[in-house]
Amino acid sequence: MAQATREKINEMIGSHGMWKWRLKKAVDTGESEWKPEEIRADDRCEFGKWLNHSPPTDRGNHHWEKVRTLHREFHLEAARILELVLAGEKKRAEDSLKPLGRYTTTSSQLTLAMTQWASAIDPVYAKTPQLVRTEIVKYIAHIGVHGVRKRRLLEAVQAMQQGGRFPGTQQLVTAEPCEFGHWMDVTAHKFQNHPCWRAVENAHDHFHDEERRIVQLARSGAMNEALAELDRGGSLERASQALTRTMMALLAEIDANPTTPYEPSAISAAPKPARWGN
Repeated sequence: MAQATREKINEMIGSHGMWKWRLKKAVDTGESEWKPEEIRADDRCEFGKWLNHSPPTDRGNHHWEKVRTLHREFHLEAARILELVLAGEKKRAEDSLKPLGRYTTTSSQLTLAMTQWASAIDPVYAKTPQLVRTEIVKYIAHIGVHGVRKRRLLEAVQAMQQGGRFPGTQQLVTAEPCEFGHWMDVTAHKFQNHPCWRAVENAHDHFHDEERRIVQLARSGAMNEALAELDRGGSLERASQALTRTMMALLAEIDANPTTPYEPSAISAAPKPARWGN
């Protein structure tokens, strides 16, 4: 039961990361497929349903209470942003999505609380020094980023299938670092000499290789094949799952050896090729 709870927490950290992209898209376009009242309800999303129907053993601890409170605040702020967008107050909506904005702050607090809950489930987490913990929280928060990219690519392929242009795909095939790639290069340098790090890099590169391959399929007219690769169980989902597994393996290894320094070696510190763009 405890393992299932921890896995659900890790999964939901990623899924809530997708909301930032949805809200940014709403800010950019001035519209959304979602209604504020739908987002405001914190018991309609998958995590909210699970949270409200979790076992009594989970509901009886302070971690559950803190996560539930922050999860409610997260949905309230997301709904507020959408209301601002629909009212034409773009700047106020954008301000909340900035690094120190209300949405970003609330989202970070929720991620931290969820990670601390997972820490309480597995005693090994408690041994991790606070400085490393800060990086791990940021690291976990990126699990959902590549799921967002999959949705963007699916929307682009569907648009092309209907005879439209292929919006946004130029960014998918240019040598600009994606958000997670940027995090790997700049923030996570302390893990580069870790034995699991190369697996994360390889899985990340493979995800973007698959992304580019699907774009090429669609552009060549093989729309059905491209859509099949984007469907549940397709190559991009498998690549995303592989990336998540390697990231979680790295986290587990860091937690298992919390006092081991992983300073970048001369080889791992060498410049690496730019990753494929966001």
